[in-house]
Amino acid sequence: MSKKVLVLSVMAVFMLLGVSYGASITGVIESIAKDKGTFSVRDQKIEVGFSCDGSLLKDLSNGDSVKVEYSIESGKAKAVSVNKVSDQGKGEIVGTIKHIDKSKNSLIVKDKEIEIGFDCSGTPLNDFKEGDTVIVNYTVKDGREIAEHIKKKL
Repeated sequence: MSKKVLVLSVMAVFMLLGVSYGASITGVIESIAKDKGTFSVRDQKIEVGFSCDGSLLKDLSNGDSVKVEYSIESGKAKAVSVNKVSDQGKGEIVGTIKHIDKSKNSLIVKDKEIEIGFDCSGTPLNDFKEGDTVIVNYTVKDGREIAEHIKKKL
């Protein structure tokens, strides 16, 4: 079973059971309707639509890079917080490499709560493999996480 099918299956079970769960996405606002309390965010792979308390959107516009913390309740994504990330926002994640694509210079790292996909252009990946625990220092530019430094955690 592919990873995508597995994730969709798990989400479907949560939706059917009415279970809520949380996640986050960092990306660029594609559309926004402040009066309706709705907006959508696109990261490197997907676009997600959200509903929220409209006050979360007052200082935001199309094209802003944001990090959205959200919950899924009854099959709908509801934003809990929306924060702008500067083009040079910095972050660090300690987690396990879930997928590595050396030909595309990308990898996906999962910590206890989230998975983040990284653009690793300019960062050698030859010393890493899936399953390695790593520390990734990165910047956020145009809603994309760009790895600046990756090292194995000992």
